[in-house]
Amino acid sequence: MTLNEPEAAVELELSDWPESTRSRHSDVAGIESGHVSFLPKGILSMGYKQAGGCQCLFVRYEVTEAPRLVYTCHCTDCQRITGSAFSLGMVVGIDEFKLAQGELSPLLRTASNGQVRKRWVCPDCGTWICNGNAHPASPSEEVIRVVRPGTLDDTSWLRPTVHFWTRSAQSWFVLPINDLCFETQPNNVYAFFASGGKEV
Repeated sequence: MTLNEPEAAVELELSDWPESTRSRHSDVAGIESGHVSFLPKGILSMGYKQAGGCQCLFVRYEVTEAPRLVYTCHCTDCQRITGSAFSLGMVVGIDEFKLAQGELSPLLRTASNGQVRKRWVCPDCGTWICNGNAHPASPSEEVIRVVRPGTLDDTSWLRPTVHFWTRSAQSWFVLPINDLCFETQPNNVYAFFASGGKEV
């Protein structure tokens, strides 16, 4: 089996995760009972590696670290950008995202709070791959990168456990019981991401 082959996802107990991952996730609401996320069977014993890319296949990338967290954002900016009810993000270490093929172009926009955000997209088809100030193929002082996990080849294991800007969530969306939910977002969302959800 390769990790890119679809396989039934299984719920892993917190004790199944390496110590470094357990310590990152130990304080996140929603895993108090030991629930972390849904991952393909055998992913930890085989070593984590996922591949993804854009719709036209010009851009390909690899992620070599299990995500620190997977989240949804229900802010109105994300709803407008995605044309959907929320955006989905997967936080990984900056060095664990590798651009394997192609090139990414920056798209700048000013968020409703006045901050300039940078999205990295395929220059041909426009698929939104990731966020970050530095180019994904360049050295960076940042410690994390937010990847758009819908661009992974295998999305069967994805299960967000954190939800931002729930006050603007669509009325039909039901927040999962015991997930960590914010009416807006943590004061320092970057530190929250870097800590894997430990710093609120």
